[in-house]
Amino acid sequence: MVAALKEPEVRMGTGKAAAQPEVRMGTGSESAHWYAPGDPVQCAYEILGANGKWRNVNMRDARKYGWLPGVSSITRIETAPGLERFKRKQIMYAALTHPEVENIKDHNELFRVLEKDGAAQVKKAAEDGTAIHKAVETYIQTGLVDTDYAEHITAARKALAELIGVDDRTKWTVETAAIHPYGVGGRSDCHSSEFNIVVDFKSREFAPGQKLDIYPNQGQQLAAYREMLGLPSARAVNVYLSRNHPGECQVHEWDQDKLAKHWREFRALLQFWQIKNNFPELSEV
Repeated sequence: MVAALKEPEVRMGTGKAAAQPEVRMGTGSESAHWYAPGDPVQCAYEILGANGKWRNVNMRDARKYGWLPGVSSITRIETAPGLERFKRKQIMYAALTHPEVENIKDHNELFRVLEKDGAAQVKKAAEDGTAIHKAVETYIQTGLVDTDYAEHITAARKALAELIGVDDRTKWTVETAAIHPYGVGGRSDCHSSEFNIVVDFKSREFAPGQKLDIYPNQGQQLAAYREMLGLPSARAVNVYLSRNHPGECQVHEWDQDKLAKHWREFRALLQFWQIKNNFPELSEV
C-alpha cells in the first residue's frame, strides 16, 4: 500500500545563505533557471567569477547563495514523450533530406551529421517558439503588435478574451517571477488575479483540426505556478499556438481534480530533485 503524500513543511533552507556575490539579475531570461528570493524575485543568470570574468550561474552557486531551481528544472525529471518524439522526427527528416547522406560512407560520421542537423532543427523550433512567446507577451504588456507574428497574437488575444469574457489585455499580467516556500521558483506566462486564472502558452507544429497530445508535465507546471502566485484554486489553461500554421490555436483547460493530483506529483518530483542535488528538502513523502 502506498502512503499518502504528506503536506510538506515550509523550509526554505538549513541556515543563512552566504553573502550575495556580484551577479547579473533581471526579471528573467529564457535561459535563467535560478531564482533569487527578494522583492521582486529575480533570476540570477550570470555571476562574476574569481578571474574577474562573467560566467553562467551553476548549481554550486545556487546551493551556496540560497537560490532556487525553476519549475522546468523539476518537471523535466520525467521523460517528455512529445519532445523526444519531435527530436526523433527531426533526425529521421534529416536522414531523408540531407544533401550529403548518399556521399557519407562511414556510419559514425553519418550519425554525427544527422544528429547535428536534427539538433539544429530542434533549436530553430525553440527559437521560433521563443519569438512567438515574446511577441504575445509584448502585445499584452504594451498593445504593440509585431507584424511578423500578427496572426499568432490575434489567435492568443482571441483565446484570452474567450477565457474571461472580455477582450482587454490590461486584465492580464505576464512573466511574473515568484517563489514557493517549498524551495522552487518560476515565471508564469500570463495570469489574471481578477479572474482567478493562470495561462501558459505553448508553441507547436500542428495543422487545423489536428488533435494535440496533452502531457502531464504541463499540468504539473501550471499547478506549481498557481500555487506560487497565491491562486491555489485558479483555473489553469494551456494555449497552444501553431508554429507552422500561424493563426491556428487550441486551448486546453485542466480539470481541478487533475491539477490537485499534478501538484502532488510536482511536490514529489521536487523532493526527489532536492535530495539528489543536496538542496534543503521537503518533509518525507
